Amino acid sequence: MRADFRRGMKFQRSVGQMLRRELELSEHVRRVLRGMRKPRMDENVGLTHPGNTALTYADQFAVDEATLASGAKVRVETFSNKSRNFKGWSEDDIFKQVQADANEALVKYGGIVQVRRPGHPIFGQDVTVSRVHLVYDSETLTPSLKQELPRALGKKNTKVEIHFHHVPPAP
Repeated sequence: MRADFRRGMKFQRSVGQMLRRELELSEHVRRVLRGMRKPRMDENVGLTHPGNTALTYADQFAVDEATLASGAKVRVETFSNKSRNFKGWSEDDIFKQVQADANEALVKYGGIVQVRRPGHPIFGQDVTVSRVHLVYDSETLTPSLKQELPRALGKKNTKVEIHFHHVPPAP
């Protein structure tokens, strides 16, 4: 169990590093934070939903700071990282798990949320999440599944976007 926890934490750090590198790219080159003019990314951000005091923690939380100053609708995106080991799973079970993960991510990190981190630029404001991202460890998935999963999920759930990331080996 400890090994799974360590693997999950290592995966989350690696996804955070990948997203921070993406922040340095121009808006037109980004693959994940597309359409954000001035993205800010924070990790382990506590969120609540209207009428609910329970906190959930988005692995990564991105806000387009360009939308803060313009008075327009604030654009935010949330991320849930999954370092599942799918080795030995049937394709059907993998698809069911991904759908369950997408549903859970929407409930926990989608819809109208309020950032509960003091000092965050949108602390205490109700904002609507523009996009929820699921990021899976690609190590235990076949190339064909990496192509098919986003298509299958998109047919059932257009509010969640799926990505694959591989943790590079330690030097």
